[in-house]
Amino acid sequence: MINDTWFGVSVRTIQTRRKKPLFAEAMRRGQARGRISVRRAQWRLLEAGNGTIAVWLGKNLLGQKDTMQITGANGGPVQTESKADFSLLSVEELRVLRGSLSKLNGKSTL
Repeated sequence: MINDTWFGVSVRTIQTRRKKPLFAEAMRRGQARGRISVRRAQWRLLEAGNGTIAVWLGKNLLGQKDTMQITGANGGPVQTESKADFSLLSVEELRVLRGSLSKLNGKSTL
């Protein structure tokens, strides 16, 4: 059995006692105090100029989020269509390509 070094009792003892209302309420109060302590420490970091914690608090407390907008030329939509340049292929490469496409379409090139 694993011993919890903070309380000096087994994990099982804590789990069993949490089922009792008085102990469960004491645990909830302790957790709430712990959250308050963490929040105070975060505010101290924010006030000291920590930019990372400022972003984190903004996202978690104020609902802020990172957004990125990508646009195409002159602020227009991004073009996703591309056209193949077959002018670079030899006559033999074009024949092979045509045969492969015909097979995909279920047609014979013979």
